[in-house]
Amino acid sequence: MEQYLYDEAVWLVPTDKIRGLNGKTILIVKDEKAYHATLTVMDADPGSPNHGACCVIAKNYSHEEKDWLKSSKPPTSKSHLRQQFLGEQALNLVLPHNDDSDHPTDFLMML
Repeated sequence: MEQYLYDEAVWLVPTDKIRGLNGKTILIVKDEKAYHATLTVMDADPGSPNHGACCVIAKNYSHEEKDWLKSSKPPTSKSHLRQQFLGEQALNLVLPHNDDSDHPTDFLMML
């Protein structure tokens, strides 16, 4: 089975297509679950062995609601950042997404 998302940076040769993903939103569908994320294109450190390369990060913020029953304080939530790096195979699955939902996204990736 091919791997599309990684926990560590996957360094890629920058292209206009890859650069165009920066700041865009994506809906990732995997195992019948959908995740909304924001894509970030990050350049490698110029002093690193990967200089001249870039990586694509899918960042998703989840909110954990705290139950405050029997409390006079208002409910709070914690925000958690989850991020995964797109591999080269994943980039081939990123498609434009024309979506009229409450959470429209620029792209769709079905894994």
